[in-house]
Amino acid sequence: MKLLRNVGEFYGTIGVPLLYLLGLYLIAYGEPMSLPIVLQIGGMGGVILGIVVWIVSYIHLGNSFGVLPRSQKRVKSGIYAYIKHPMYKGIMLTYLGLAMANQSLSGAWYSVLILFPLLFVRARIEDKLLK
Repeated sequence: MKLLRNVGEFYGTIGVPLLYLLGLYLIAYGEPMSLPIVLQIGGMGGVILGIVVWIVSYIHLGNSFGVLPRSQKRVKSGIYAYIKHPMYKGIMLTYLGLAMANQSLSGAWYSVLILFPLLFVRARIEDKLLK
């Protein structure tokens, strides 16, 4: 049983970042789409806002940050006092903004169909584990 847990943790620790990298690859090199310049600029705004939220979330997590959800005390200070799971929301905004700014149809679909559900599942697991 412990071996299965360790194998799962290994693949989770390696697999989750690889899914993020695959999303970036698809945004950069995937199927293009044509978007008006206004939406591309809006995408860049989303990227900037998403990265700011992502970084501020990371700073407020401190030692509570981890690739895999684990049982620990819930952070309720800083941005976490106002937004639930701000890091995941920042990641979502960043990826969708990147797809829009780069006019990447593949990146947008990957973000919506793979990355966003993964982040929703991770948030639900965290909610069950956090005290």
